[in-house]
Amino acid sequence: MTERAIRALHEYLVIKEREVRETEQLLRSSPFATAAFYNRQLTLLSHALKHQGFSYAFASHSRSHRITYQTARTDLLALERAGLVERLVRGWTFVFVPPRDLRHRLGGLGQR
Repeated sequence: MTERAIRALHEYLVIKEREVRETEQLLRSSPFATAAFYNRQLTLLSHALKHQGFSYAFASHSRSHRITYQTARTDLLALERAGLVERLVRGWTFVFVPPRDLRHRLGGLGQR
């Protein structure tokens, strides 16, 4: 059972690594090619490409990447400045959503 779990983890990591590489390829060919994004930001963009209606908040980004709240805030605000997420207010919380044309903004490559 442990070996099966380890194999499943390895398969999951391979899939996630491929997704990050695909997002990096989009970014390299985009107007954002000179921007330096962290892997966690690339992971978020990769997720956003697949889950258009999903929203991201400082606290959830912090938890999912095991980073401080301030680092999560910096990540999301940098993506907003780059035009890759849009900020909304829900209650007392800022949330960030991918724009409908995110793939186009990233250069339109890798469309499926």
